[in-house]
Amino acid sequence: MWKLAEFFGDEEGIVKRLADLNPGSRNVTIQMRILAEPLTAQNLLTIISALTELTTKYWLIAKRRFADFIEYTQTHNGRFAEEAQIVITRISYNSPFNMDWKVDLSAPSVAEALVTTIDGITQRQERLEKAKLENQAKALEIKEAEQKAEQDNQIALLEQEKHRLELEQRRLEVLGKQLEVQKKGIEYALEIAGKVVDMLHPGADPATRAMEIQALLPNLVQLQNGKGLELALPPLSKDTE
Repeated sequence: MWKLAEFFGDEEGIVKRLADLNPGSRNVTIQMRILAEPLTAQNLLTIISALTELTTKYWLIAKRRFADFIEYTQTHNGRFAEEAQIVITRISYNSPFNMDWKVDLSAPSVAEALVTTIDGITQRQERLEKAKLENQAKALEIKEAEQKAEQDNQIALLEQEKHRLELEQRRLEVLGKQLEVQKKGIEYALEIAGKVVDMLHPGADPATRAMEIQALLPNLVQLQNGKGLELALPPLSKDTE
């Protein structure tokens, strides 16, 4: 980033003040500085090269030498820069890099145009830096929002998992009751089978009795699973036989 002295007011005021500092001179000196750290040779070369070409083009336009302006734009012939009398009169580098850029005052609009250019670029860089900071702030807001959304999502997932576990617990309780019912049904079927075997085959030895109960058990369980079965008439009693 690079700036010129900013305490003389607008561009025209700067040029007038610079001219006042050089009374009787046909040249005006513009003070500039380069704030980039570290200052690389490539960056310095880029800035000085651009300043040289711009100052030369401004000078040719101000002198109404449009044919030479077109030629210089195409060829970059150094003789035009020499004619424009662009001179660096002072350089110091003590963080930041400072230099005095002397231009021909016979075309005062050149100095004003150069000041306008540098000031405009400086403001643009400041606006870009501001926009960059704003973008960084927005990016941080987005990141924080994403993190919050992720946290909310994790909380929601935990709640969902908790709800799922509660439902699973209920299903297990229901399943346990179903198994208990089935167990009682089997126990009841065993009881019925034992009674029936004792009724049909009284005095059977234990092995035979167990075999007969086992054979009857599936049918009794199947019958239990049926719905709506009942006797149409009351069972016969000894009094009615």
